[in-house]
Order: sequence, then structure tokens, then C-alpha cells
Amino acid sequence: MNHCQFLTYSLLKLFLTEIINNGVGDDDKLLCSYHIKTAIFWVIQQNTMPHWYPQNILGCFGVYFKLILKWVYEGVCPNFFIPDNNMFLSKIHGHKQVQLFDRLYGLYEKGLAVLLHSPSISSNIINVLNNPRLSISTDEKTLISETMFDVSLFDEIQSQDTIITLKLQRSMRCLHTIEQMIGSPLLTQYQVLLLQKLTASVLQQSAFILHMSQSNIYTLKNNLRYRADIISCHMLKLAAKFGFITGILYLAMYYYKTHRYMKALFIIEMIKVKIAQPYVMHRTNVDKDLYTEAVGRQSWCSKMRQAVAMDMGLCH
Repeated sequence: MNHCQFLTYSLLKLFLTEIINNGVGDDDKLLCSYHIKTAIFWVIQQNTMPHWYPQNILGCFGVYFKLILKWVYEGVCPNFFIPDNNMFLSKIHGHKQVQLFDRLYGLYEKGLAVLLHSPSISSNIINVLNNPRLSISTDEKTLISETMFDVSLFDEIQSQDTIITLKLQRSMRCLHTIEQMIGSPLLTQYQVLLLQKLTASVLQQSAFILHMSQSNIYTLKNNLRYRADIISCHMLKLAAKFGFITGILYLAMYYYKTHRYMKALFIIEMIKVKIAQPYVMHRTNVDKDLYTEAVGRQSWCSKMRQAVAMDMGLCH
């Protein structure tokens, strides 16, 4: 293990001892340090984490914890040296498996704050979780203010939105994959939000691909072109309900491309009013007080649609 991998292993052992197995009798301690070590080996071999450094230790911890949660959910922990050997077979099955999964999933839903329940971790939280992207408040015992967390979150969502589809077949495969993933009980709120944004991007790209494919076929019947246009408009309107405020501008560009200039201008004037609101966030530019007052208690989905503007990417 490198230094970061060893730190993460130590963090997971503390998490296991002081949180997962805290107050549990010896006979009911189903997870052990060898399960933790096995998860470490599998993640390292599969190269799941692209960046191994101490500043990213929270991300590393999350990857390991989700893998262990997945194993408990499936009831299968493959031995690293003999993968066909299920290390859960003797203890973790049936009613005990369900109880352990419920316990772990309850911890998982608490997010990073669950680490503060460990005496060893909470007493050294600033030194152990030395992440420059986090702002730690010891008074409120929160790792980061809501607004600054949202700034980092939505900027990360934007950076991860890298799907480019040039053919409708690939678009359909992407949407089918997203549909399968969205039903997983192990998804975090962040992952659901990212899938939502990816869905919007795929729909936006698909609308223009469909339009170009119909426009290039000059012998196509008018009724087929009309139906393709209806579908493209519907996809763009649907995508605007999923992504950032500025997502509706793709519909304006589509109207302009199809010579419906008045409709395009109407959308532009409407979006100008929305993004001019003083609480709207654009990358790291945001009035914290006004943003919190406007959308502070709403879900990330609502915040993204109502109060977050991002630069638009165009595929050629």
C-alpha cells in the first residue's frame, strides 16, 4: 500500500471498531478487519480510485465503504487470492445479513458526518481529514457550510458531465444504462444528481442528432420530419427540467436552427430574467446569504433547476 491507501485502511479499521461494531457483542460482530483489508486489495487492483493522495482520503473512504455495502447487500465477499471463496458464507447470510445491511445503510445515509461518532476520528478530524476543499466548523460540528458545499458540488457535477453522443444508438444505450443505475438502492444523493444531469445532456445531444439526421435526408416525407421535430422539442423541454437553469438555452438554439426566431427570442428574454436574480450561482460566484434565503432548504435537484447557471458546452 502507498501512504494514502494505508491511511484509508486505518480509517476504515477505526470506523469498523468504533462505529460499526460499537456496542455489539462478540458473537454479533459479523465484519472483521480482514473483510476491510480484502476490500482495500480489490479496490487497488481494479484501480477504482484515480487519485491516491491524503487530501482525497474522504473519497477513498467512500469507495471502500460502498464496496463493502455492496458485498453485504449481495451476500458475497470474494476472497482476494481465491475469488471463488465467499468469505461471507459462514456468518453473513439470511436474517443476519439483512440486519447488517440495514445497519450499514443507516450509517451510509448519514454521509461524512457519521465519522464524527468515532472518538479517535472526531478528536483529530482536522489533521486526519486534511482536505483543502473542506471548511471545518468545530462549533456546529459540520464539515462544510451548505452554500460552499453546493458550489463545490455543482462545479463537480459540471466537470463530470462528459458524455458525448454522436449517434442515436449510443444515446439510447446511455439512457438505458442510466435507467438501470437509477434504480440501485446504493446510490448516493450526489450520484442521483449526476445521473439526472447526464440524462439532460444525453437528451439535448440526441435532439440535435435527430434533427441533423432528418435534415440530411432530402427525400424524407414531411410528416416524418414533423414527427422528428416534435420529438426533438420534447427532449429539449424535458432536459430543461433536469439540468441547470441555462439548459433551456439549448431549446432556444434549436428554435433558431429551425428558423423559429420569435420563439428563440422569447426563451432568451425569459432566461435573462432568471439568471439576473441576485441569488443565482454561477460557478464560484454566489451571494451566500441570498442563495441560502432563496433555496437553502430545498433539495439539490431544485437548487440546480432554480438557482445554478453553468457555461454551456457545444458538440461539433
